[in-house]
Amino acid sequence: MTATRQTRRRRLTRRPLTRRPLALRPLTFRPLALRPLALLAPAVVALALLLQPAALRAEPRNLDLVTQELTAYHDSGAYAVELAEVDQQALQRIEHRAATAAPGAKLALVLDIDETSVSNWPDIVANGFAFLPNAPCRLDGTGRPSSPCGNNAWNGLAAAPAIEPTLALAKRAAELGVAIFFITGRHEHERAATEKNLRGVGYPAWQQLYLQPDKGPHLASAADFKAPVRARIEAQGYSIVANIGDQVSDLTGGHAEAVFKLPNPFYRIK
Repeated sequence: MTATRQTRRRRLTRRPLTRRPLALRPLTFRPLALRPLALLAPAVVALALLLQPAALRAEPRNLDLVTQELTAYHDSGAYAVELAEVDQQALQRIEHRAATAAPGAKLALVLDIDETSVSNWPDIVANGFAFLPNAPCRLDGTGRPSSPCGNNAWNGLAAAPAIEPTLALAKRAAELGVAIFFITGRHEHERAATEKNLRGVGYPAWQQLYLQPDKGPHLASAADFKAPVRARIEAQGYSIVANIGDQVSDLTGGHAEAVFKLPNPFYRIK
């Protein structure tokens, strides 16, 4: 073998591989450049607003104007007319069921109380449509609150006037032998004042008044209390021929042959 070949062979001979450990550098964290992000924030908000439907982007109506409209709706008589129309429809339903019921049938009428059987309008107006649960309440010489009036104190005074079309309906239902049940979002500690108020404005004898317990789990909706109570009434053998209330939550959940929604744009209860 020539020297040249030996040299080439030595060059072609592979040396064994050696692995060197990786030099791991410590991780370093750099603070975010918050200033550019802060500058972008108004643009992001503006873009989000542009992507919303036009109705959501519009400025809401001025609260003072809304309360003026509510007052005009009540004081003009339009509210009373609409109350009477709905109660008349309910009365026709009750009279029809009473006339066609089988002998011995147990018929029932379910009524809410606030803005259904009695009106809290004096309290609502005195508070400027705000809800003040725990403030005191004083009445003037006409029986109306003389200043902002707490809801609990107002209920305790038993001074709420009757909603006259509902009162007339209840009296007629009693004449027809239909049992009356009240189901209210008021609480048990208000029972005596509530019964006093109902009797004082002339409601006929009722079968039962159901109030929420003073202590119990928080309910997401008034319907979570009222619908099971109606089921209990049905379990006693009654057919609820009409369920009347001013809130959707008074009427949802079933357990009634027919429901009647009275107008109430003054407040909403879930």
